[in-house]
Parts: sequence; structure tokens; C-alpha cells
Amino acid sequence: PHLQPILKGKRLALWQAMLEHYDYPDKELVNDIVQGFPVTGWLPDSQVFPKDFKPPSMSVETLESLSKGFNERVRAKVMASSTSELVAATWEETEKEITEGWMEVDPEKGQNAAWAMRFGLQQREKVRVIDDFSVAGVNHTTGLQERLKIFGVDDIAALVAYSLDSFEGETHPTLLGKTMDLKSAYKQFGICEPDRRRIRVATCCPTTSEFVLLMVNALPFGATGSVSAFLRVSMFLWFIGMVGMRLAWTCFYDDHTMISRDDCASNAAWGAECLFDLLGILFAKEGKKATEFDKTFGSLGVVFNLTSVPRGCFTLYHTETRKSELTTL
Repeated sequence: PHLQPILKGKRLALWQAMLEHYDYPDKELVNDIVQGFPVTGWLPDSQVFPKDFKPPSMSVETLESLSKGFNERVRAKVMASSTSELVAATWEETEKEITEGWMEVDPEKGQNAAWAMRFGLQQREKVRVIDDFSVAGVNHTTGLQERLKIFGVDDIAALVAYSLDSFEGETHPTLLGKTMDLKSAYKQFGICEPDRRRIRVATCCPTTSEFVLLMVNALPFGATGSVSAFLRVSMFLWFIGMVGMRLAWTCFYDDHTMISRDDCASNAAWGAECLFDLLGILFAKEGKKATEFDKTFGSLGVVFNLTSVPRGCFTLYHTETRKSELTTL
């Protein structure tokens, strides 16, 4: 039941049909979405990422036996920071998450659960809320059977460079780029019922100075298991777009960066948007994150300038904001 509002609009039968049609390696992805992703213990092997082996440093049973001591430390840290100027912004985000059904106040006061510490981190004009599951011991219980891989700036640059190197005509066609951003990406998917009972998030209400414990329904930002779970989703979306729709794109968590010839750009944008809409993935359709294809575009904190692509080259450089930060530090 806790997953129903989170997964509302996700056409999971279509996900499964696409997965089977294109023989995607992560055969249990849709089933794990339906059941909720684990955030403790050994995490599933998706068969997508390179093999690796990182065992947990603590068992779930050990966590349960030590949680009382961990929890008292979390309570002390939360109450010590209750006067911080970031507490009000953190609580505002918490109220939003409760309203959306991503979390709910725990009526049983977190008995027999491990408590994570919630805190706000100022990032330019935005406060990002993070749940520290390391201090709770939760992240120490997760084991990985693969090395999680994400696409970066180098991969986007390689995409453009490959096009330049492989083009056999005299003048390379004009290339454009844009980035599509998913909305509240982690919160579009949930955690499994056993871990929902096993973990809590601790915070403080600034108006009453009350210590508050929250049950977690959606993937929390700060848990190792959440990273693994969302990257499985992100890679599936990238794969279907690349193999099924022939989109030239990369994904970095919730950022999907596309490159297209000028004469195909409108089709590429329409196709990617239709793919997300068909699958029920929420993405930015308005505001500063809803960008258009352009010869100059931003992605992952840098600017790509494709103006000179017809002459066989392109440039990338820091954004003006980043340059200002580097010179100010």
C-alpha cells in the first residue's frame, strides 16, 4: 500500500514488455519496483554494471542489536542543531515529502528501527535535504556485487568526438544538444516493506522544537541502496532510448543529455518526451530545467559549445557561475 501513491502513473506492464522485447539484462527490475527496492543487506545484481565485490561491514542483525546506541547519538545531533538557520528550510521540505506521501510521521516512535539524521545542505540558492544513513549504520549493512557506473562529461564529449571522427563527408552537419531533468527522481520509486519497518529518519520541528521520527516510503537521498536502485532505473531508461529509439544520449543519475543533428532535433526531443510520458516518468516540462536544443548548452556543470562542429571541432568549459565560485574560494 505505501508504494501505490508513489508508483501511480508508472506503466509497469509496458516497462516489462520493453524489457523483454529488447532483452534487457536487469530481468528483475520491474519486480523490484513493484516490491520496493532494498536499502539494507546485499543489494541485487542487476547484470548491467561491471562485476565487483564490496561486502557489507555490518550485518543487518548487528545493526538491529546496536541501533539503540546509534539512535541516541542521532537524537543528540538532531537536537543540538535544532537552532540552525537551515532547520526551517529542512522542515519545509519534510512537510512537502509528508504531503506527497514520500514519508509519514511514525506513530510508534521508531521502536526497533535504525534512525538516520536529516539535515539541510545549502547549495547556492537551494537547500538540499540529506538523510545521513551512515551515522545510523544502515549504509554499513549494504553489500554490492557490481561497480556502479554513471556517464560523465567525458562520455558526452566522446559522443560528439565519435561523430566528428566517423563522418566521411566534407562538412559535418550542425549538432545541437540539451539536457532533460527528471523531477524528484528518487522519490518516484519506493523502498521494500521490510526496510520500511527497519529504518526511520530523525528531524526536528523548528516551531515546537519537537523531535520527529519519520517512516520512509520513497527512496531516501543519503542511502547507498537508493543510489543502486535509482541507477538501475536510470540505465534502463537510457538503454531503451538508445536501442529502441536510436537517441544519442547519456544519463547521469536524473540528467539525460542528448545530442542530435539540427534537422532531427525536434524529432529527438519529441521522442524522448514521449518515452518518459509513456513510462510515467516525471520530468521538467517548464522552468529553467526545461531546456531546448541549442548549439550551446549546459550539462553536468559545464558548457558545451557545438558552434564549430561543421569545422570539425567543439569546446567545453566551466559555467560562469562555476568560474565565479572558483575565483571566490
